[in-house]
Amino acid sequence: MRPRSKTVKVTLRFKMLNTGKETLYLDYYPPIRNDETAYKYGYLPKDLNADLKSIKEIETQREFLTLDELRRLVDTPCNDDVLKRAALFSALTGLRHSDIKKMKWGEITVIDGKYTLRYTIQKTSKYQELPISEQAVSLCGERKSPNSLVFEELIYSAYANKALAQWIGVAGITRNITFHCFRHTFATLQYDKDYGRIYI
Repeated sequence: MRPRSKTVKVTLRFKMLNTGKETLYLDYYPPIRNDETAYKYGYLPKDLNADLKSIKEIETQREFLTLDELRRLVDTPCNDDVLKRAALFSALTGLRHSDIKKMKWGEITVIDGKYTLRYTIQKTSKYQELPISEQAVSLCGERKSPNSLVFEELIYSAYANKALAQWIGVAGITRNITFHCFRHTFATLQYDKDYGRIYI
Protein backbone atom coordinates (compact mmCIF):
# COMPACT_ATOMS: atom_id res chain seq x y z
CA MET A 1 0.00 0.00 0.00
CA ARG A 2 1.29 3.44 -0.89
CA PRO A 3 2.06 5.82 1.96
CA ARG A 4 -0.58 8.44 2.55
CA SER A 5 0.22 12.00 1.67
CA LYS A 6 0.68 14.19 4.74
CA THR A 7 -1.38 16.88 3.05
CA VAL A 8 -4.34 14.57 2.43
CA LYS A 9 -4.17 13.01 5.90
CA VAL A 10 -4.91 16.31 7.64
CA THR A 11 -8.13 16.17 9.66
CA LEU A 12 -9.87 19.43 10.35
CA ARG A 13 -11.99 19.65 13.50
CA PHE A 14 -14.91 22.05 13.61
CA LYS A 15 -16.48 23.01 16.91
CA MET A 16 -20.20 22.30 16.46
CA LEU A 17 -21.74 22.55 19.93
CA ASN A 18 -20.52 23.64 23.33
CA THR A 19 -22.94 23.09 26.23
CA GLY A 20 -20.43 23.89 28.94
CA LYS A 21 -20.09 20.22 29.84
CA GLU A 22 -19.14 18.68 26.50
CA THR A 23 -18.11 19.78 23.06
CA LEU A 24 -19.15 18.08 19.83
CA TYR A 25 -16.67 18.07 16.99
CA LEU A 26 -17.09 17.16 13.34
CA ASP A 27 -14.14 15.51 11.68
CA TYR A 28 -13.65 16.65 8.07
CA TYR A 29 -11.57 14.84 5.50
CA PRO A 30 -10.65 16.61 2.27
CA PRO A 31 -12.78 15.21 -0.58
CA ILE A 32 -11.32 12.65 -2.92
CA ARG A 33 -12.30 13.31 -6.51
CA ASN A 34 -12.37 9.72 -7.76
CA ASP A 35 -11.12 6.18 -7.20
CA GLU A 36 -7.87 6.83 -9.04
CA THR A 37 -7.04 9.72 -6.73
CA ALA A 38 -8.02 7.68 -3.67
CA TYR A 39 -5.65 4.92 -4.82
CA LYS A 40 -2.90 7.44 -5.48
CA TYR A 41 -3.04 8.70 -1.90
CA GLY A 42 -3.35 5.27 -0.33
CA TYR A 43 -7.05 5.33 0.59
CA LEU A 44 -7.71 2.28 -1.61
CA PRO A 45 -5.46 -0.78 -1.98
CA LYS A 46 -5.93 -0.80 -5.78
CA ASP A 47 -7.16 1.35 -8.62
CA LEU A 48 -10.75 0.18 -9.15
CA ASN A 49 -10.98 1.94 -12.49
CA ALA A 50 -8.33 -0.36 -13.93
CA ASP A 51 -10.75 -3.33 -13.80
CA LEU A 52 -13.69 -1.48 -15.33
CA LYS A 53 -14.65 -2.07 -18.93
CA SER A 54 -16.03 0.77 -20.98
CA ILE A 55 -19.78 0.77 -21.46
CA LYS A 56 -20.77 0.47 -25.09
CA GLU A 57 -23.05 3.22 -26.26
CA ILE A 58 -26.44 1.90 -27.33
CA GLU A 59 -27.61 3.47 -30.55
CA THR A 60 -31.14 4.81 -30.46
CA GLN A 61 -33.34 5.76 -33.35
CA ARG A 62 -33.48 9.51 -33.84
CA GLU A 63 -36.65 10.69 -35.45
CA PHE A 64 -36.53 13.46 -38.03
CA LEU A 65 -38.85 15.02 -40.56
CA THR A 66 -38.61 14.82 -44.30
CA LEU A 67 -38.64 17.97 -46.39
CA ASP A 68 -42.16 17.09 -47.54
CA GLU A 69 -43.33 16.71 -43.93
CA LEU A 70 -41.81 20.08 -43.04
CA ARG A 71 -43.71 21.71 -45.86
CA ARG A 72 -46.92 20.06 -44.68
CA LEU A 73 -46.33 21.48 -41.23
CA VAL A 74 -45.89 24.96 -42.71
CA ASP A 75 -49.39 24.67 -44.18
CA THR A 76 -50.91 23.11 -41.04
CA PRO A 77 -52.42 25.42 -38.36
CA CYS A 78 -51.08 25.18 -34.80
CA ASN A 79 -52.79 26.32 -31.59
CA ASP A 80 -49.51 27.90 -30.49
CA ASP A 81 -48.17 30.15 -33.25
CA VAL A 82 -44.94 30.98 -31.40
CA LEU A 83 -44.23 27.27 -30.91
CA LYS A 84 -44.85 26.58 -34.60
CA ARG A 85 -42.52 29.36 -35.76
CA ALA A 86 -39.83 28.36 -33.26
CA ALA A 87 -39.98 24.68 -34.30
CA LEU A 88 -39.67 25.55 -37.98
CA PHE A 89 -36.83 27.95 -37.10
CA SER A 90 -35.05 25.05 -35.41
CA ALA A 91 -35.47 22.94 -38.55
CA LEU A 92 -33.88 25.71 -40.63
CA THR A 93 -31.02 26.49 -38.24
CA GLY A 94 -30.39 23.45 -36.02
CA LEU A 95 -30.76 25.46 -32.81
CA ARG A 96 -31.88 23.85 -29.56
CA HIS A 97 -35.05 24.92 -27.78
CA SER A 98 -32.98 26.52 -25.01
CA ASP A 99 -31.01 28.69 -27.45
CA ILE A 100 -34.11 29.74 -29.38
CA LYS A 101 -35.90 30.64 -26.15
CA LYS A 102 -33.14 33.04 -25.03
CA MET A 103 -32.36 34.46 -28.48
CA LYS A 104 -32.47 38.26 -28.71
CA TRP A 105 -32.91 40.52 -31.70
CA GLY A 106 -29.51 42.08 -31.15
CA GLU A 107 -27.90 38.70 -31.88
CA ILE A 108 -29.26 38.69 -35.44
CA THR A 109 -27.15 40.88 -37.71
CA VAL A 110 -27.41 41.57 -41.43
CA ILE A 111 -24.51 42.63 -43.66
CA ASP A 112 -24.93 42.99 -47.42
CA GLY A 113 -28.27 41.21 -47.22
CA LYS A 114 -26.80 38.16 -45.43
CA TYR A 115 -28.04 37.25 -41.96
CA THR A 116 -25.83 35.93 -39.16
CA LEU A 117 -26.83 34.80 -35.68
CA ARG A 118 -24.13 35.63 -33.14
CA TYR A 119 -24.91 33.92 -29.85
CA THR A 120 -23.57 31.85 -26.95
CA ILE A 121 -24.70 28.22 -26.80
CA GLN A 122 -26.42 27.70 -23.45
CA LYS A 123 -25.37 24.06 -23.11
CA THR A 124 -21.65 24.59 -23.72
CA SER A 125 -21.21 28.36 -23.12
CA LYS A 126 -19.34 28.54 -26.45
CA TYR A 127 -19.68 31.54 -28.75
CA GLN A 128 -21.10 30.76 -32.18
CA GLU A 129 -21.62 32.64 -35.44
CA LEU A 130 -24.26 30.94 -37.56
CA PRO A 131 -25.31 32.09 -41.05
CA ILE A 132 -29.10 31.86 -41.29
CA SER A 133 -31.45 32.18 -44.24
CA GLU A 134 -33.88 34.99 -44.93
CA GLN A 135 -36.70 32.47 -44.57
CA ALA A 136 -35.51 31.59 -41.06
CA VAL A 137 -35.47 35.28 -40.14
CA SER A 138 -39.00 35.70 -41.53
CA LEU A 139 -40.20 33.16 -38.94
CA CYS A 140 -38.99 35.48 -36.17
CA GLY A 141 -41.70 38.05 -36.79
CA GLU A 142 -41.43 41.83 -36.57
CA ARG A 143 -38.04 43.07 -35.47
CA LYS A 144 -37.93 44.70 -32.03
CA SER A 145 -35.31 46.33 -29.81
CA PRO A 146 -31.90 44.59 -29.53
CA ASN A 147 -32.55 43.33 -25.97
CA SER A 148 -36.01 41.94 -26.75
CA LEU A 149 -36.49 38.18 -26.98
CA VAL A 150 -37.24 37.00 -30.50
CA PHE A 151 -39.63 34.24 -29.41
CA GLU A 152 -40.80 36.00 -26.27
CA GLU A 153 -43.69 33.68 -25.37
CA LEU A 154 -41.92 30.40 -26.13
CA ILE A 155 -42.14 28.07 -23.12
CA TYR A 156 -41.42 24.43 -22.38
CA SER A 157 -44.47 22.94 -20.69
CA ALA A 158 -47.05 20.16 -20.83
CA TYR A 159 -49.35 22.54 -22.70
CA ALA A 160 -46.67 23.27 -25.30
CA ASN A 161 -45.92 19.56 -25.74
CA LYS A 162 -49.63 18.88 -26.24
CA ALA A 163 -49.92 21.68 -28.79
CA LEU A 164 -46.89 20.30 -30.64
CA ALA A 165 -48.31 16.76 -30.71
CA GLN A 166 -51.67 18.03 -32.00
CA TRP A 167 -50.00 20.07 -34.73
CA ILE A 168 -47.91 17.08 -35.82
CA GLY A 169 -50.98 14.84 -35.80
CA VAL A 170 -53.15 17.19 -37.84
CA ALA A 171 -50.38 17.27 -40.45
CA GLY A 172 -50.78 13.50 -40.77
CA ILE A 173 -47.46 12.60 -39.17
CA THR A 174 -47.90 9.58 -36.89
CA ARG A 175 -44.37 9.21 -35.52
CA ASN A 176 -43.34 10.48 -32.08
CA ILE A 177 -41.93 13.88 -32.99
CA THR A 178 -40.59 16.13 -30.23
CA PHE A 179 -39.22 19.67 -30.51
CA HIS A 180 -35.68 18.28 -30.52
CA CYS A 181 -36.53 16.29 -33.67
CA PHE A 182 -36.60 19.56 -35.62
CA ARG A 183 -32.92 20.01 -34.74
CA HIS A 184 -32.24 16.45 -35.95
CA THR A 185 -34.13 17.30 -39.12
CA PHE A 186 -31.78 20.17 -39.87
CA ALA A 187 -28.71 17.99 -39.40
CA THR A 188 -30.14 15.14 -41.48
CA LEU A 189 -31.15 17.31 -44.42
CA GLN A 190 -27.83 19.14 -44.37
CA TYR A 191 -25.93 15.85 -44.63
CA ASP A 192 -28.10 14.70 -47.51
CA LYS A 193 -26.18 15.45 -50.69
CA ASP A 194 -29.39 16.48 -52.46
CA TYR A 195 -29.91 19.51 -50.21
CA GLY A 196 -27.93 22.68 -49.78
CA ARG A 197 -29.61 25.41 -47.79
CA ILE A 198 -33.06 24.22 -46.76
CA TYR A 199 -36.13 26.09 -47.96
CA ILE A 200 -39.63 25.20 -46.85
